[in-house]
Amino acid sequence: MKFTVFPESLQKVLLKAGRIIPSRTTLPILSTLHLIGENGIVRVEGTNLEIGGRFLVGANIEVDGECCVPAKTLIDWVSTVSDEEISFSYNQEQQLLNLKQGKSKAEIKCFDPAEFPVIKLDMPEKVVTFPTDTLRKVVREVVISVATDDSRPILTGVHFSVKEGKVTLEGADGFRLSRSSFVFGTDWEGEAVIPARGISEFIRSVEGDDVTIGVRENQVVFSGNNLTLVSQLIEGNYPDANAVIPVSYKTRVVLSTKGLAQSVKAAMVFARESNNTVFLDFVDNHVKVSSVSAETGKNDSEVGATITGENVKIAVNGKYLLDVLSILGENSVIELNEATNPIVVRDTENDQFVHCVMPMNLGR
Repeated sequence: MKFTVFPESLQKVLLKAGRIIPSRTTLPILSTLHLIGENGIVRVEGTNLEIGGRFLVGANIEVDGECCVPAKTLIDWVSTVSDEEISFSYNQEQQLLNLKQGKSKAEIKCFDPAEFPVIKLDMPEKVVTFPTDTLRKVVREVVISVATDDSRPILTGVHFSVKEGKVTLEGADGFRLSRSSFVFGTDWEGEAVIPARGISEFIRSVEGDDVTIGVRENQVVFSGNNLTLVSQLIEGNYPDANAVIPVSYKTRVVLSTKGLAQSVKAAMVFARESNNTVFLDFVDNHVKVSSVSAETGKNDSEVGATITGENVKIAVNGKYLLDVLSILGENSVIELNEATNPIVVRDTENDQFVHCVMPMNLGR
C-alpha cells in the first residue's frame, strides 16, 4: 500500500476513529486502526467489539493495500507534522508502515490485517433518514439521563422508537428520565435500545445534512457523510416512561433558566458535601434555592418566578438539575405535586421534550 494525503483531513478522521479504540484491551489488535487504501479513498476502521466505525478520507493512492497500525502512535505522530502532504508506504513482508513528510520520517511496526475483526457495516434493507441537526438535538436532550454504570445494562442505552410517523428517544438511570420526540414522515416503524456511547459518538462525529439509521436483529447501523458506524443493540425490555412521568400537577412554575442555573451552581458549592442535595422552596413569586453543609456552611439565594398553584418545598440532586438546565432554552417550566413525587422539567419553547427527576429526602 502506498498513498499520499494531507494531514488536516487525515487528522480529523484519525481522531474520530481513535475515540472508538478501547483505552485498555487484552487484544492488541483492538488498539490498532485498520487502513485500507483503494479507489482514491483511505478507509480508516476501528472497533472495540461493541462499536465499530469506518471513516473515509480522500487520498492519492499509488498502490492499493491495507495495514493495521497502532492508533495512538499514528495519531500522535500526525499531530506533530506541518500542512504538507504525508507519504504512507507499507512494507507487507516486514509489517512496517513508513511515513514521510519533507525531512521528517517515521517507521511504525504494524499488525497483520488478517487479525482485525470483521466489522459488518452494510446497511439493513429497512432504513430511515433524518436531518442531522434534528437527531443531534434529541440525542443531546436524552443522553444526560442515561446510566453510566453497568448494574442495569438496559439503562446504559437510549430507547429509540418510531411509531405512526413519530420518532421518540428516551434515556433513564433510575433517578431521572428524559424523553424527546419529533414528527417525521416515514413508513418505517420499530424500536431498539441503542448503547448511549454508540449513538453519542456517531452524532459527535457525523457531518452533513442527513443521517441514515438501520436496525437489524442485534445491531444498529448509522451512516452519514464519509462515516458509517455500527453498534450492538442492548437486549431487554426498556422501562415504561409513561409509568413514571406524572400526567397532572398541583404547582406550575415558570422561571429564567439562566437565573435558576446560577443559583443552583452557588448552592452546589456546599451541596457537594451532602450528596448534592439542593432545596427549592416555591412560594409566592420566587424560588428560594438553598443548601447546607455541616462542615463548610450554607448558601441561600432567590430567583423570581411565576408560580401557579400550591406552595411547595422539595429537595433535588443539584447535579441532575444542572444537567437538564444546560440543554433548555431561555425559560424553564417546573411541574410539581407532593414533595415526594417526581418533578417534571420542561422547556417553554419545546413541548416535545420532558424531563422527570426523582426528589430527595427533605429530612437530609
